[in-house]
Order: sequence, then C-alpha cells, then structure tokens
Amino acid sequence: MKYIHIFSGHAQLAEGSDIHENYKYITVVAKVDVRNGTILDCEVPIYCRESGDFVAEILIGKNLSNDLDLIIAEIDSRMHSLSKWALISAVQTLQNRYAVYKKNNMHPW
Repeated sequence: MKYIHIFSGHAQLAEGSDIHENYKYITVVAKVDVRNGTILDCEVPIYCRESGDFVAEILIGKNLSNDLDLIIAEIDSRMHSLSKWALISAVQTLQNRYAVYKKNNMHPW
C-alpha cells in the first residue's frame, strides 16, 4: 500500500507543566492515506493510553486537506489540559507536512 504514509508533527510543551518537565515536546504521529488526506490511525507517544485514545478518536477519519479547523475546534472544546495548545500546534505541523508532500508529489492515484 504505497499510498499509506506516516507523518508527524512536533511542538514544545508549556513550561512549568509536569509533562514539560519530563518530555519538553509533544509529537503526533499519524498514518495517512495520501490519495485523499484521511487520517487512518494516530498516536501521541507521551500521552497515557486514555489520552492518546481520546486524541485518536478526534483525529481518525478526519481529512488533513479539509478538516484542520474542525480538528482544532474539537481539541479546543473537548480537551482541558496544559498540553492542549502544544497538541494543536503539533497537529498544525502535521497538516503542513502533508500539504508540502502533496504539493511536491502529485500522483495520479
């Protein structure tokens, strides 16, 4: 399946938070169908399973070409943690990497 790719986005966590003291950065890793931008699976390695599963619930099935505003709004309204803004920034970086890939790799799927 040459059209399934892995993309990641990283962002610095808020200083002073307990998670920053241990990790400094947050990473979102997503398996994406590059033909249409759909997120098939994702993980946030530093989060506990419950939080990672929650983020996956928000992201899986969303489209990196069209749904960034929806993803950000859902994270903003449903997550209540100090790492929320870093997570949003990491997702934006993930989307940007996908956009650059699409721009540079026009395949006739």
